[in-house]
Amino acid sequence: MYFTPGDHFAMNARIPMGPAIGSSSLPPELKTLLNQIGNKTWQFDAAQIAQMLSPAAIPPSGLVDVAYSLLEVERPEWPEGAEDSSLHEPLVGSLNDFLAAAHRALDLSDPPIIERGARLYRGLQFAQLGDGSCRAHGRNCGVVKREAVGGVYFHGVGQGIGLAIPVKLDEDWPAVVAQAARSAHILYSACRLRKFGLVIGFRHTTLELRFLIFHRGGVTASKPLSIVEEQGKKDILRIFISTLTWRSEEDAGIPHFSCDDLGLNVPIEAL
Repeated sequence: MYFTPGDHFAMNARIPMGPAIGSSSLPPELKTLLNQIGNKTWQFDAAQIAQMLSPAAIPPSGLVDVAYSLLEVERPEWPEGAEDSSLHEPLVGSLNDFLAAAHRALDLSDPPIIERGARLYRGLQFAQLGDGSCRAHGRNCGVVKREAVGGVYFHGVGQGIGLAIPVKLDEDWPAVVAQAARSAHILYSACRLRKFGLVIGFRHTTLELRFLIFHRGGVTASKPLSIVEEQGKKDILRIFISTLTWRSEEDAGIPHFSCDDLGLNVPIEAL
């Protein structure tokens, strides 16, 4: 995958991915990607990942508590022992709840950290992609080749909707990382000068997610974050808040001297 380290993605503790439950049944191309990554995997706690992703000053920690208080009280119903596709709907709902709470917390920050209109991902929305066409912001995202979940981004009039943050699901971490690596390949194919690509990986057997930062040195990831427990929710919000402070494509890993904006205009049918 030709990953080399981004300057601010420090590396130390490797990701303990545990025994592979379903990874033996991975398609050959995903096994190849996993072998290419090899042991070039590192994990950090949520605060460190938030710091890596923040383009400037780290948002105050009190903002996380504000965002947590703004989360919807109702919990989605997570089907037990289900196939990952049946988890798409509650996962999309949860991710959008996290995103909305992070936006509102930033709106309430005093002094203001970043106005909503200045946020690169002010139009970001997670959506279920598959079974025909998806819709986001009242617009048709188009038809995709397989069921998937992703953060889609509306660029503006005449510019369409692209894939901003892919979300990949599987039953164990090696399989999740392999699936995410394929999405990272797509992000890099759209902009070969990209410094890093952000993918969210979800292990549906434990209801945990990781923020996976693919760069040219491998993968830097958050520790597993529970999507149902209080601390996990706060850690997810912490990272989303940092991501929402991005102002430009360069903050998202795309250098300003890139000749186009393809890095933020990945067609979702490529997922």
